[in-house]
Amino acid sequence: MTALKIRGLERDRRVEGWAWRNPVALGRFVQELASVYQAEIRTVVDAWMRSRPHDAAPDLPLPRSRPPSERTYDAWGALNEQQRACLEQVYREDQMTEVEVWLQRRHQMVLPPADQWRRLPLQVKAPTDLIEKPRLQQRMRELGLDTAKALILIRQLTGLVEIVHDSIETGDSGPCGRVCVVLTRQGRAAARSGLGEPRQKAPPAHLLSRWHWSQLLRVADAGSEGIADSRMTTKARFFLGVGYRPGGKHPGRGFIDTQPLRDTSGAVVDYMWTITELGKRHVLAYAHLYQVLYPDVELPSMTENHTSRTNRLE
Repeated sequence: MTALKIRGLERDRRVEGWAWRNPVALGRFVQELASVYQAEIRTVVDAWMRSRPHDAAPDLPLPRSRPPSERTYDAWGALNEQQRACLEQVYREDQMTEVEVWLQRRHQMVLPPADQWRRLPLQVKAPTDLIEKPRLQQRMRELGLDTAKALILIRQLTGLVEIVHDSIETGDSGPCGRVCVVLTRQGRAAARSGLGEPRQKAPPAHLLSRWHWSQLLRVADAGSEGIADSRMTTKARFFLGVGYRPGGKHPGRGFIDTQPLRDTSGAVVDYMWTITELGKRHVLAYAHLYQVLYPDVELPSMTENHTSRTNRLE
């Protein structure tokens, strides 16, 4: 399938083709459609699955993992032993914070933007009885570095780590100054390559992030009863819901929708989110890929086999 053939189809001409029901061929087809119409791949995939419910789901392979670049290797290789140890501790703290944020999101907690929570406190200028010592400060002390020596080392990691000065509230004592460390993308990549840790794969364009996938499973697992609107995070329902345009840019995926919940008098008391037919198709068609991407995200009884998953969703 090429752009020339698509143009022929639009002009009502007969076009030669084969393997139209092959998922891999359909995957190449939707990629060509997205290119010709300058649309996002996820939009074309959703439209295909919504309008052709009896056809196979397009199969778009997971992106291949790429080895670290020479620039990344050089950045790590240019560091001495002490600088590498310092960068490793900053990287470990960054990854621990990332896991904590993900767990908090799963519990519906409101979080600041990433440029805030990725600030790793190294020093808080407040009495020790008011606030605990930052974890990163303790990590540096395990390396035999006090805060002053750690800051000297961190300043040497140009382009890999940044130092940010801000303040936080500590109750009645008012704002207290804070020294934070921010790991840059280049620093994260250098640490991964030096420590031999693979880079986390980003999901393909038609698949969901870890967070949105877990939210879709919540709604799917609730079945026909659904989940109350008050228990759905704003960003998740805007991105997954029918008829939404978060930020006025891209429409929601249409995987979940609201149904009014009425009392005995017929008055609406709440709105319940339930999974749509398109959402069901997406879960059943791509659950195997999500298991590769996010093996730690539990897939309930839907993953036992295709039949049990279909019964569960229906």
